[in-house]
Amino acid sequence: MATTLAPVADRDALGSIQADLAARDLLPDTHLVDAGYVDAELLLASTRDHAVTLLGPSPQDTQWQSRQSGAFRLQDFQIDWDRKIAICPAGHTTTSWSPDRDLGRTVIRIRFSSADGKPCALKQNCTRSPRRLLTPRRREDHAALEAARAREVDGALAEQSFYPLLPAGRLLPSDGALPSPAAGHDRPE
Repeated sequence: MATTLAPVADRDALGSIQADLAARDLLPDTHLVDAGYVDAELLLASTRDHAVTLLGPSPQDTQWQSRQSGAFRLQDFQIDWDRKIAICPAGHTTTSWSPDRDLGRTVIRIRFSSADGKPCALKQNCTRSPRRLLTPRRREDHAALEAARAREVDGALAEQSFYPLLPAGRLLPSDGALPSPAAGHDRPE
C-alpha cells in the first residue's frame, strides 16, 4: 500500500512503488494494476528497470475512427518507422513526418496530403478534415501500447478479467469474497 498527496497521479507513483518492492525483493513477475498506472512509458520502464510485466487496462484510442464501424484507425495504416512514412488503406503515402510533444509525451505527427484526400473514394472512412493526420507515439512506445491493447482482447487480461490474484495464480470469485481455507480457489465458471 502506498499513499500520496491527492494531486499526485498514479502513473507518477509507479516508479517508487516498484523500487520499494524491488528493495524488499517482493517484485512480482506480473504487476497487476488499474488504468491509472498504465501508459506506454510505464509499460516499457517496468520491463526495462525491473523485468516486470505491467498488466492493466491500457489507454484506448479515443478518435472517432475507433468508434465508427468501417472507419480507418491508426492500426489500419502501414507505418514504416525506418523510412519515416505511412501508407493509408487507399495506398497514399505521407508527405510529412515530424516528432512533437502532446500532453508531455513524444508523438510523431504524420500528415497526408490534402490533394490526395479530396478525390479519395475512402475519405469518409478516414477523416473529416482536408487531410488525415496520424499521431502515434514513438516507435517503442507505440509497440508497447499496441501489445498491451492486444493482451486485453485475446490474452492475459481477457482471461484474468482484472480479478486480484491469489497465491498460486488463483483468482478471486466474481463477488470478491475470499474463499474459505477449505474451499477451492478456482475461478467461477
